[in-house]
Amino acid sequence: MLDQIMQNTIEYLLHFSKTQRKEYGQFFTGISTARYMASLVEPGRSKVRILDAGCGNGMLAAAVVEHLLKNDVREVELDLFETDQNIIPLLNKNLKMISDACREAGAVLRVKVYIENFILYYQEVWKNKGYQGKYDVVISNPPYLKIGKKAEESAAMDDIVYGQPNIYALFMAMSCHLLKKEGQFVFITPRSWTSGLYFKRFRKYLLDNLSIKRMHLFVSREKVFGMESVLQETMILYGEKTELQQREICIAICNDAEDYGNLRILNVKASVCLPGPENYYVLIPADQEDIAALKFLSEMENEPRKSGYLFKTGQVVEFRNRDNLRYSREKHTIPLIQACNLVQGSIKMGVETDKAQYFLLDKKHEKMCMENQNTVMLKRFTSKEETRRLQAAVHLKVFWPEEKYITAENHVNYLIKINGNLSQCETYGFYVILSSSIWDRYYRILNGSTQVNSEELNTMPIPDQSSIQRLGRIAIRFLKEQKTIDSDEIVRSVFV
Repeated sequence: MLDQIMQNTIEYLLHFSKTQRKEYGQFFTGISTARYMASLVEPGRSKVRILDAGCGNGMLAAAVVEHLLKNDVREVELDLFETDQNIIPLLNKNLKMISDACREAGAVLRVKVYIENFILYYQEVWKNKGYQGKYDVVISNPPYLKIGKKAEESAAMDDIVYGQPNIYALFMAMSCHLLKKEGQFVFITPRSWTSGLYFKRFRKYLLDNLSIKRMHLFVSREKVFGMESVLQETMILYGEKTELQQREICIAICNDAEDYGNLRILNVKASVCLPGPENYYVLIPADQEDIAALKFLSEMENEPRKSGYLFKTGQVVEFRNRDNLRYSREKHTIPLIQACNLVQGSIKMGVETDKAQYFLLDKKHEKMCMENQNTVMLKRFTSKEETRRLQAAVHLKVFWPEEKYITAENHVNYLIKINGNLSQCETYGFYVILSSSIWDRYYRILNGSTQVNSEELNTMPIPDQSSIQRLGRIAIRFLKEQKTIDSDEIVRSVFV
């Protein structure tokens, strides 16, 4: 059945381009992934009511029905939502095969297809926080699509929206709301919801209402959707609707969608993956070294913002300030630090680049400069292939004594002290932290993307101030002895 659904889908794809389907955030689930997701569902009863909020071609519905029939479920109700009118003929064709399979197995199938906007259809139900739910299983590959904060869907679920939301998170939250108590939740989504400020309200809702039982990671970013090319960190989440989180979470890892037979399994304490209610981060360690790093850092109760420090993002967005960009020194210009200027732990101007190196400072743009002071800078973006996610560089005021002001481009993060200026010891102490393997590993666990966000930097665990200064003093001693700063050695000398 699933093979024929895939064949029907391939024929459909010949008539509709990926550009057309991106309007709906539509990426089809492959057979292997559909069967794997369906296999996570525990039948438990003879009658099961299922929701797929973005059913597309019906592949996930077919996979879960196939799985339930093999486990002696004899009555299935399917509620399927889809807004793309183009795909309805394909969906109906595939539903007939599902119906035929149920009839041959002696099972009863009831199907309702809603050609409706899923979020708006249930918006009044969302407002009813005492709603008890009606589905035993929700299984979905929802649309992946950024929407505006003023979009109807955002307004319908505004209590979990912050900034520019991605509609897949609204699908996840609404689907969880519609589940019965102890109902099962299976979603394949981008990994981006696990961290970051935009998803914080959503994470709070989900973690308050869902016990995470399994998280599945893919090593490859390119081979998750089979015939579909989606360059995205993707994960599968399986959980049960209950307010009590189970003690352990199973983390499964495979290379891609054709490699489910070679799973690497980690059973991790939930407290390691879910560090607490402050930020509601979901950390996904991929090996024992990751687990060890998280346990080590869990003992550090400080965070930069709470300790009087703040990571900020460079003020200069090039395409918005083209008239003020300069490629050589002129009157009234200040150094413009770009990511390319962060070289082996130092800020180096005059590098070979096609990027502007100076910024014309006028009254209109005074807010875009900062006092020349001690700081640590980090690249905001790195490539997937680079060995380090956190790439830091030290800048001291004494390096450029003639400069009163400097500025940074938007692809650079930098550190300040909220009240006062960073001492040299604090500056080098933070450099050691950000250049160490253990904090780099933490950030990779926290954030699956190649972007380094200031918000996440501001909430990462750090040592107390005296330990930061001690790290810095040792680093300065390395430099005085004309040694390269070995951040891992310094961290070991202080904490092990």
